[in-house]
Amino acid sequence: MIVSLADNILKNKLSEQDYSYIDSAPIKEIPKTIIFYIYGGVCYEEVRQIYELNKKYSDYNFKIIGTSELNTRSFFDNYILY
Repeated sequence: MIVSLADNILKNKLSEQDYSYIDSAPIKEIPKTIIFYIYGGVCYEEVRQIYELNKKYSDYNFKIIGTSELNTRSFFDNYILY
């Protein structure tokens, strides 16, 4: 999902209905820093995708942040009933 979003951002093809703008006017120039915020946590695969995007598109700086880090330990701590 992150890779397809990044591709759509760079092609300026994000759906205005799904991804609204902060102000009323659409952006005219693609920002050089693009931040993905993941509500609910970031997993290692998503971090790897950001790493690959930064290698592929060296003119841009992709960042990822989230509310937590998802890994095997956090999965078992949060979702397995005792």
